[in-house]
Amino acid sequence: MNSVKEGLFCELRKSELFNQVDESTWQMICAHSEFVELEKGQILFCQNDPADAMYVVLFGQLAVTMADEDGSQAVISTVGPLMPVGEIQALTGGHRTAGVYADRQSRLLKFSPAAMECIASDAPDTFEKILTIARQRLRNDQLRELLPNIFGSLDKTELDYIEKNSEWVHLRRGEILCRQCDPGDSLYILVSGRIQAIKEDQDHEKTDLGTIGRGEVFGEMALLTGGVRSATLFARRESDLLKISADVFERLAATHPRAILSIGQTLANRILKSEASPKKSMDQINLAIVGISPDINLSDFSKNLAEKLSGQVRTLRLDSPQVCTIFGLRCIELSKDENPFAVRL
Repeated sequence: MNSVKEGLFCELRKSELFNQVDESTWQMICAHSEFVELEKGQILFCQNDPADAMYVVLFGQLAVTMADEDGSQAVISTVGPLMPVGEIQALTGGHRTAGVYADRQSRLLKFSPAAMECIASDAPDTFEKILTIARQRLRNDQLRELLPNIFGSLDKTELDYIEKNSEWVHLRRGEILCRQCDPGDSLYILVSGRIQAIKEDQDHEKTDLGTIGRGEVFGEMALLTGGVRSATLFARRESDLLKISADVFERLAATHPRAILSIGQTLANRILKSEASPKKSMDQINLAIVGISPDINLSDFSKNLAEKLSGQVRTLRLDSPQVCTIFGLRCIELSKDENPFAVRL
């Protein structure tokens, strides 16, 4: 290894992402990694390409793009030095959800699946940092997909403004977002998960107002009228929400008046739905099949059950081989709770 590459490896080793990796693990990671050189404008990978590796930028800058409805490519973010790219699909498998090209001359370090497994099993703190970055990016990607449906067509400046001036809220299952009669000082966009609404009358009788699903905006009525929350909201399952304050919304509306129209349409649609007959619940139900005797063939039983249910509802049957295939990990059913890559043998 020449002195330039040694210097780059040393810088990467001292970075926040890898500064807790011990020497032996670091040597294993290096052995399963390779340098990638990109000239300005050169493509690293395209949207829908198979995902086969994670990359870390050593110097330079990458542009991340996604295809618009008309087929044109829109830059949604950039990736600078000592930051990973492509980590989501490298962890989950499948195909790239975005394209990446060099915004300027860049040098990257490519991490093979073997390097990723080494990080996960021998450097769990580093792996957790990568997972945190992946969750943040996935959440932002989901948000950018949802925002045009809520506010109409937005340019990059407006998208960046919403992301930078809004607040992310994470709720665990059962955690309360707001209570009835709380001040209505913000609206929310549910990016993932499910929220339950409960209204209580003067006699303390509770009415189930239904659930709020992914991509829905709520809290807009109290925000627009300056009133209070009309119901108590809590998470039916683990959920991520974007909280937009009244001040941020007002500034957005001043430069993007269509936002007011879109929110008004959302409010009108919700009123119309409340007046219509209740719709059939579409809540997801998860069933775990556990045998009470070793003589029971769980595989055949669960297969037959899934076949019967699939005639009435959409059904997905997961067993160990299928989960291993999805995540590309062997013997995942034997993995430790604290580290899914460390198999109990």
